[in-house]
Amino acid sequence: MRHRVIAILTAAFLLSSISISQAQGVNIPVSFGSTPTCLGQMYSDILWPSGYIPYGDYDVNAPSAFANTGQGTLGLTIFFEVRPYGYQSVYDSSAYGSGGSQAMEGVAYTAMNRSVSNNIDTSNYPGDPWLVLATKDMSPSIWTVNKQGTGGLRSSFNSKLISILNGAPQTQDCNGLMYSWAMAIATTNTNSATWSSLGVPQPANGSNPFHGELFFNTDGSTPSVSKSREYALQELGLANAPKYPSGASSWYFWTMTDATGYTGGPAPLM
Repeated sequence: MRHRVIAILTAAFLLSSISISQAQGVNIPVSFGSTPTCLGQMYSDILWPSGYIPYGDYDVNAPSAFANTGQGTLGLTIFFEVRPYGYQSVYDSSAYGSGGSQAMEGVAYTAMNRSVSNNIDTSNYPGDPWLVLATKDMSPSIWTVNKQGTGGLRSSFNSKLISILNGAPQTQDCNGLMYSWAMAIATTNTNSATWSSLGVPQPANGSNPFHGELFFNTDGSTPSVSKSREYALQELGLANAPKYPSGASSWYFWTMTDATGYTGGPAPLM
C-alpha cells in the first residue's frame, strides 16, 4: 500500500532551550494514508535529494525542521513573494530564462545579501541562523515580525500552505512550492551538483542575474532610506515575472553602494 503523507499546519511557538524568548515558526505535523499528497512530494523532491534526510526516510519531524531553516524560510518567501504561475515539473528547466526564475533568484539573493550587511536592517544577522530573521524582516507582508525579526507566516499564507501540502502532488501550486524550495537550497549552495540534483536550472555562468541586491518591489518606487544615504542607492534592473494566476509583473532591484559587512569594510554582497 502506498502511504499518504498528510500535513496539518498550524502556527507554533518554538521554545529555545537557552533563552526564554520565543520564536514563532511553521509546524507541520505528519500522518500517513493511502492517497499521495504534496507533502509526500516534499520528501521525494526536496528532503531526500538535498540530503536533509536519507532517501526513503519518512522522518515525521523533518518537514517542520526544514521549513524553519534558512533555506526553508527563504523558499516559502520566494514562493509567496514571486508566486510563480506554476512549472509543469520541478525538474522542468525550460521555465528558466523567464522573468519568473530571475525574479525568484533576485528575491533569494536580496535576503542573503541583507543577512551579511550590518547597516541595512536595524538588527544584526551574522551567519546562517540569521538568514531566517533577515528573510522575515525583508518580507513583513508575508511574515509577522517583531523587533528581533522573528515571526510566523501570516494567516492567509499559512492557510494556503496548508491547502497546498494537503492537496495532490504535481499540481501547479505544489510544483511551484517545490521549485521555490529547490531554488532557495540552490542559491545558498555554490556547489553546481546541488542545482543538478534538485532539477533547478543554474543561472547563466553560475552567477546571480543581478548583483548586490538589497531591496526589491513591484511598483518601481525608490526604496526608503535615510536622506543622508540616498546617494548610495543604485538601481540594478528588473525582471518580468508571471503573476499568479495570470498576467505578469515587473520586479525591480536596488543595492546600496555603502553597505558594510560585519568584519568592517564593504559588505560581501553576492
